[in-house]
Amino acid sequence: MDVYKYLDIDENSRKPKYIQIVDSVTHNISLGHFKMDQKMPSINMLSEEFYLSRDTVEKAYKILKERKIINPVKGKGYYIARTNLISKTNILFLVNKLSSYKLQIYNAFNYSIGANSHTDLQIYHCDESLFLNLLEKYKGAYDYYIVMSHFKSADFKHTSAPESVLKAINKIPKKKLIMLDNLNNKIDGKI
Repeated sequence: MDVYKYLDIDENSRKPKYIQIVDSVTHNISLGHFKMDQKMPSINMLSEEFYLSRDTVEKAYKILKERKIINPVKGKGYYIARTNLISKTNILFLVNKLSSYKLQIYNAFNYSIGANSHTDLQIYHCDESLFLNLLEKYKGAYDYYIVMSHFKSADFKHTSAPESVLKAINKIPKKKLIMLDNLNNKIDGKI
């Protein structure tokens, strides 16, 4: 498996070996050495190849799974799940609709944070279930979540956020959450 020739584990480094594995995998993805859907070595194979404990490799793979960089396929092994967004700060920007005002905010935000980050724009069309599905789908995949919350109630009146949305937003760690444009939401803790 040519994955081994790219993985770099330094015995003399003060950095824990499981972090070295995570860093090496993400670095090689950003360099293009590892491709989407490429099979990764099993936990046992990697631990044998580099003389590491199984727990060390398990810990590294757990972090890679949480970041949605690798996916386990039952009975098959681990595969590279995504090849972009890895070496930069990843931001999910959720807006209710595209308007010139929202695009100005989005563009100004991207301009101010510079090139060391990647921002994905997702539009939820004031739809509560679509918003909740997006949050669930991308849970843990981003470093920061920016939310401009505007929803429509059952009688098509505008509302800041239904209770289910507030509950979902409150599950995002506050240090990763940025609320814009609407401060009427009852978010627990300090943002």
